[in-house]
Amino acid sequence: MLDAAQDLGASSWQAFRKVFVPGISRGIIAAVMVVLIPAFGAYLIPDLVGGPGSELIGDKIAQRVFTERNLPHASALSAVLMIAVFLPLMIGLWIRRLFGENASKKQQGHPGGHAVEKESVL
Repeated sequence: MLDAAQDLGASSWQAFRKVFVPGISRGIIAAVMVVLIPAFGAYLIPDLVGGPGSELIGDKIAQRVFTERNLPHASALSAVLMIAVFLPLMIGLWIRRLFGENASKKQQGHPGGHAVEKESVL
């Protein structure tokens, strides 16, 4: 598909950005979420593998709740964690919606905004 885009006059960068990246965008979003969510929330596995010197936000939240009993600080750290997880997700959905609307407008073919029905050939 990249060769076809280049044959139609797109530069290598345009072909990559407008053909290849939209084709793998769902995989990129899924990979980011699969990696980020456990990395932000896990506190037991890094503690077992890395020892007590590892510092992750999940460790700090658990320390504030169970050891220090500082629930307001733990709540604030949890809010930061939620923002750190949901912000990339919302940006990804916004980008997907932005590119999805541009693609659907190009496919409709005319400025009226109504889809044109295709004639069936029998």
